[in-house]
Amino acid sequence: MSVSLLPSSHSEFQLKDYWEKFFQKRKAPFEWYGEYLDLCHILHKYIKASNTILVVGCGNSKLSEDLYDVGFTSIDNIDISEVVIKQMTSKNRTKRPEMTYTVMDIFEMTYNDSTFDCVIDKGTLDAVCVNSGQETIDKVKNMFSEISRVLKSNGRYICISLSQEHVLNQLVAAHSQGWIIRVHVVKCVGEKVGVASALPVFIFVMTKMASPAIQIFEYVNEDEKCIRCEDDAGIIEFVRNCQQYALVLHHLGSMHMEEQVCLDLWSGSNNIEPRFTLRVVDLPKKKALNGQFAIFLVPQGRETNWLFSSSAGSTQLAESAGYERLVIVTLHRGHTYQSLDKVKEEISTKAMELSQDSLPDRIKCPVLSLAEGVGSRTVLLESSSSSSGGFVVEESQDEEERGLVRRLVFLESPHLAQTEILMINKSDGASKRKGKKGRQHKNGGKLFDFSELMFPYHKLMLSSLALIGGEEGGKRGRNPTGAALDILIVGLGGGALPMFIKKHIPMVCQDVVDLDGSMIQVAIDWFGLEADQIVTGGEGEKILVHRDRGKLNVIQGDGVEHIMSLSDRKQANTLYHVIILDVDNKDAGSGLSSPPLSFTTPQFLQAAKSLLHPNGVFVTNLVARNKDIEDSVLSNVCSCFSCTLKIPVPGYHHVLLCTLEQREYIKGKKDTKSMAAATKRKGCVPLDFSKALQSKLDSFAASIGKECLREDFIDLYKDGSLYY
Repeated sequence: MSVSLLPSSHSEFQLKDYWEKFFQKRKAPFEWYGEYLDLCHILHKYIKASNTILVVGCGNSKLSEDLYDVGFTSIDNIDISEVVIKQMTSKNRTKRPEMTYTVMDIFEMTYNDSTFDCVIDKGTLDAVCVNSGQETIDKVKNMFSEISRVLKSNGRYICISLSQEHVLNQLVAAHSQGWIIRVHVVKCVGEKVGVASALPVFIFVMTKMASPAIQIFEYVNEDEKCIRCEDDAGIIEFVRNCQQYALVLHHLGSMHMEEQVCLDLWSGSNNIEPRFTLRVVDLPKKKALNGQFAIFLVPQGRETNWLFSSSAGSTQLAESAGYERLVIVTLHRGHTYQSLDKVKEEISTKAMELSQDSLPDRIKCPVLSLAEGVGSRTVLLESSSSSSGGFVVEESQDEEERGLVRRLVFLESPHLAQTEILMINKSDGASKRKGKKGRQHKNGGKLFDFSELMFPYHKLMLSSLALIGGEEGGKRGRNPTGAALDILIVGLGGGALPMFIKKHIPMVCQDVVDLDGSMIQVAIDWFGLEADQIVTGGEGEKILVHRDRGKLNVIQGDGVEHIMSLSDRKQANTLYHVIILDVDNKDAGSGLSSPPLSFTTPQFLQAAKSLLHPNGVFVTNLVARNKDIEDSVLSNVCSCFSCTLKIPVPGYHHVLLCTLEQREYIKGKKDTKSMAAATKRKGCVPLDFSKALQSKLDSFAASIGKECLREDFIDLYKDGSLYY
């Protein structure tokens, strides 16, 4: 529409003079909210050929003409503009003799009560309700009152609107009692409809009931299923969700996205868990080698892989695929997926909505996947606890073809596995797999394979044993005196890290603290945890009296309280060579995913420090969604410990390894290039992965019979930073 036809302010839409000038300048039909083909499949459901129909604020729209031509001949049209009524009367007098056009004010209609079976309003309410001021509200109420007056009982008021917030609130509030409200969102046949193609069009169908006590609220979803809401809030939420989605599509279509966009798609049969998650990843055009747009389907059971569950991994996947835009589709738990072809058919239309506007019409876009099928996921246990919330234990085939993987997943973060462990079928037998150590368990006749750690951050935590001070530190679990090493781990999960240490470093004595008694039992029943003692937090000091080599002691209790309590009554035999924090944060609003904020205070850190052997190492995950929070935690840690290594881990952000004193083999790079690349924080330099440090790590890996860890340690440590 020409800029000269637009009003200087929205309030001019209410004025007769504006519309007179508008229709004098623009005599061709103007369809504000869609063509007849966009609307007819909905309108025809609610009006009959025998109905008497009133179209309010008709303007020069062809809607009435199109309805007349398919059999709806009893139509009265009214508008405040004499110019447009004269134009439309002249145009239709001969072609459509039974249809009338009348100059009339919607606020003072001259029709008798209960005259019409249906009142159609295409954009008139939006023109009247231009703001939320009291004068406008009074006009809207008057308009609704007049429409209700001329409608017969069981008659329908059909309102076609963009449903901006102030309009939506007035429309729903006025018809929440004595009316059935049903809302559709318009799917356009041709071009996108709406202002700047960003606002969807809605059709509200309000049925006038004889009893004012009736309250029925419904919306029609994309599957053409009618969903009933408990109250009017459900209608408002549906409209707002549609508007937000349309705005996202508008931005996706017209611009390159610097940040990734994630959308959940729901099934009408399951309102608990989304059916699909779609992640949109854009690459710079210079990196897009294979085309503009593609879809990638993640097989079931692989959604917890870093490549699919993190932003960095998704970017790497997109770069490997080589498309300007890649839509990564994840399949959720709680749903059945018949085949890869069926999933492609189900998802293709919605995924194509996320494509660029520049993509040619009717182009066939490639659908990529790692597997020939949709993958499989077997849920062994689904439960919940007061501390951890909902969780599942499930099995699927490992993407690296190492075998069957059992996972523990907290449903608050359904795309992240808390624990992973390889399983061995009983028929294979541990003896047939050289170097594998397993324990048969009662469930399914399988063996637990504790031969490797599945998570990179667990490997980093394990490497802390190599950093223990002293010439023999970290070798076969012995400290310089030859006595057993003592480790305190806060956070058990499924117990993968403690069990690896128990199986491969028998000289280590471990105390593992976890708040959740249900999770301790899950670790025993489903992940093969072999606890030598299990005590409650109040009895935790009992296991400190005799430090037996190779023991794994589990303490049910609060990790912060346990460490603070030990610090208050510190004894010589309570010193640990390594303290590891592997705890997630249930407070989603804190900006810190791990550890909880209570584990990062100066008081707690000082208490943990007091429990460390002079040659010991303090280790924690650091997973922050807020940069300021991350900097604050790092500042507290660096203030407490003399030397802090910050190691980035794909998908897990960082692991911090802290010592009470400087180590001669832990140094920062001194060359000019490295210093220039260092962060601007005082006392922070890139880690120098020296031969001395590599020798320490190599020696440790060899001493526990895991030479394969050498390459893992190199890959992990090479991008580390040193704070001192």
